[in-house]
Amino acid sequence: MLLSELAGKHQGETIYVLGSGKSVEFYDPAFFSDKLTVATNDGWSNWLPCVNYMVTKYHSKAQEWSGSDRLDFLVVSRGNTGQVEKIISDSDNFVVFDHAPNRTVNFTENDFPDEGLVVSYSTITSALHLAAIMGARHIVTVGADCGWFDEVSTVEGHEDTFETPEFPLHFDIQNRIVAQELRKRFGCSVSSMLPFVTPNMEGHKFTSPFGSLNA
Repeated sequence: MLLSELAGKHQGETIYVLGSGKSVEFYDPAFFSDKLTVATNDGWSNWLPCVNYMVTKYHSKAQEWSGSDRLDFLVVSRGNTGQVEKIISDSDNFVVFDHAPNRTVNFTENDFPDEGLVVSYSTITSALHLAAIMGARHIVTVGADCGWFDEVSTVEGHEDTFETPEFPLHFDIQNRIVAQELRKRFGCSVSSMLPFVTPNMEGHKFTSPFGSLNA
């Protein structure tokens, strides 16, 4: 299936883009039972039964989840990790997206593509771009923490954690860049959601390279 076949598929809808931050564990999974979801990699699998779309740049994850009945579509970058030296086949059972080479920490707004999906340090920017291409009127991020909740950075079972401030710093900055480009290019809203009654987070601690709350 071609990425172009997903264009406008969910015109005017609200799409929830799921990250793998620790904050996702504070949501009642039932909240997402009737929501349109685009997951980033497979951190969702530890707290949700299923998602509509899963976006990954990791070919090993794509192979692992190929044919799973827990998701409707598996969207994978042509080059492994968003690079170009390891290419995934068009014959595989995926929606394969083209992209420029992943510039990781050096990604700027000048790297936003005219075709395919954006790739940056974090896979979530590709998921955000997919939601916009599919016609989302509102894009809501969940678990795009870019920091530590109660000193933990990712959902339980997620294989990667933030050991140093470098990763959440770059992720946060690049997420902002991509969100701004999506607002400008697609006219959609891009916002975040917290599972707490107020931004004070009911006493939970949050720390990031930009500051802290209740810490």
